[in-house]
Amino acid sequence: LCLGAVQILTGMIVSAAEKCRHGRFLDALWNEGTWWVIFAGIALDRPVPQPQWADYVTLGVVLASKGYPGHYDKGFPIRGLNGVDARLYHMGTARRENELVTAGGRVLMVVAKGADIREAREKVYAEVAKIDCDNLFYRKDIAHIALEQ
Repeated sequence: LCLGAVQILTGMIVSAAEKCRHGRFLDALWNEGTWWVIFAGIALDRPVPQPQWADYVTLGVVLASKGYPGHYDKGFPIRGLNGVDARLYHMGTARRENELVTAGGRVLMVVAKGADIREAREKVYAEVAKIDCDNLFYRKDIAHIALEQ
């Protein structure tokens, strides 16, 4: 039963990660403890309480190494992260001589909250602008379709 629960949870996490690529970060929208609710219901055969959705939206922007998804160089210093007021997910970073450097294609993901998509988008791009690295780029059209509707 636990193996099945791990496979289901892994599938949900992969699904959430895929949605991240399109500017939606589901994990941040659930209040604390939702993964436990899912796990308890699947693996422990306990009654599953109703998940409580947060009253905000989140939006994520991935910063990637120039050249990604093709050839890209590594080892470029990343500065300004201490000033970022948003969640930072490190995907392709490394430490080198007391500094953070690029170490992969998808390097960072910045996720910001807002009352609606427009506010979350403005916030995330303001926070991304605080990050200084000569070899990073990011898409500037995240959530544009949602804003056009």
